[in-house]
Amino acid sequence: MSMGIFEKYHKQGLEQGQRKTLRLQLAARFGPLSHTTLAQLKSMTDEQLEAMAIAFLKATSLQDLGLATDHHNADGYKAP
Repeated sequence: MSMGIFEKYHKQGLEQGQRKTLRLQLAARFGPLSHTTLAQLKSMTDEQLEAMAIAFLKATSLQDLGLATDHHNADGYKAP
């Protein structure tokens, strides 16, 4: 059975909200996120976002989450 248009957009909206919440939490804990990290988040599936939300609770770094290890923030500044 195919997904109706309402269900499709509802699912997309939930994923966008989940992605935004995770992005905000990651930035609050680890500082500004690099373009690479943001791209990684954008490309994650719903299942990956859910797994990341759980892993975030124990993570002490972006590396713990398998995210980009470069230290460039969204403005291109490279941390020492």
